[in-house]
Amino acid sequence: MNFNRGDHFDVRIMPTVAIYSRQILVDQDEDRIPSRDQAWFEVPIMLKYKSLRRGNMRMNVFMGIRPSFETNAVNLAKKASLTKNGRLKSLDFSIDYGAGLELFRQYFKLAPELHFSHGLSNSIKAGTADAPSNPIDLLARLNSHTVSFILAFE
Repeated sequence: MNFNRGDHFDVRIMPTVAIYSRQILVDQDEDRIPSRDQAWFEVPIMLKYKSLRRGNMRMNVFMGIRPSFETNAVNLAKKASLTKNGRLKSLDFSIDYGAGLELFRQYFKLAPELHFSHGLSNSIKAGTADAPSNPIDLLARLNSHTVSFILAFE
């Protein structure tokens, strides 16, 4: 959804489903946390600034927030067995920013964008472990950081 706020500003809400595969390697040991595929429902809310259109192209920059919720029911049911104590959260909140280009053609618009996302919330649930039983018990904080290249056709 795109709400125009004048000639240069838009507010964009883009509900998406994203699939990630994450694996945590600890130091150079063979001890690793098993990889798990995750499906997340994300609702980014962005403020986008668009430059003046020059011929058939226009630049833009954007920033906003992205709340995310894990939706993969299979992994939610197996989460305790994968991490041995269910210490990973199924919610995330991040700050997003980036830049893009809009290329206007006769029948469509091509919009490549480069997105940077930095997680603000700790993905590890608070808890006390007397003796670490797996590598995730050694971590105090785990944040998500992503870089995405997106090609949008409109």
